[in-house]
Formats: sequence, C-alpha cells, structure tokens
Amino acid sequence: MCRPKDILEKLKTQYANLNRDLASLEADRQQYLSKVKKIRASVNEQLLWMRSSPPISSRTFTEIPGALKWAFSGKHWGELGRAVKGMATDSSLPSASIVLVVVLLLIMRRRMSAALMGRIILPVSDGSF
Repeated sequence: MCRPKDILEKLKTQYANLNRDLASLEADRQQYLSKVKKIRASVNEQLLWMRSSPPISSRTFTEIPGALKWAFSGKHWGELGRAVKGMATDSSLPSASIVLVVVLLLIMRRRMSAALMGRIILPVSDGSF
C-alpha cells in the first residue's frame, strides 16, 4: 500500500507537469493567434486593396472620346436591350411592377405637375429690376 506522503508527492509532480504543459499550450495558442491575425490581415490586404483600375493620368482623358463612342454605339445599346429583355423574362413580376409604375407616372405627370404648380408660391416681381 502507498503511503499518503508518496501519493501527495506524486500528485505534486503531476500538477507541476500539468502547469508546465498548460503554460506551453498557452504560449503555443498565443503564437497561433498571432500568426492567424497576420495572415488574416495579409489576405484582407491582398483581396480588398487590389488596384481595380489604373491611376488617373493624362492618358485617361485622351481615352474619354473613344470610350464614349464605344458606350453609345448601336451594338452596345442592342446588348443592353437584350440584357434588359433577359432580366424581364427571368423575373417577370418585378419587371411588370416597374413598367406599371413608370406608365402610371407618365400618365399622371400632367396632373401631378398642375397640382405641384398650384401649391408653389412664385415670387411676384414689382418690375424694379
């Protein structure tokens, strides 16, 4: 049979080992968290701070006429029309709602304009200018 003093010594040794292991684990955890933080910052920088367009220069201003010509060419308006048509067929209820609101606004624009003009008080000129 073991004596209580031997058991206590064994327990003391085990607690000391556990304390040392816990300190080592905490140091490893802190090191791991530090690396994770650095990597997360690096990934965010790589993803979020990527340059998406070149810096503005004199070349930018010389390219504006060509870009406007490209944007307003008939071919690209046709692409826009096809895209809008595709969106309208893919989501017909929201598209129909938008068309209905636009038509109603166009029909009622004269009434709304007259109502607004009737409520706006225009300054009266006394001709002294």
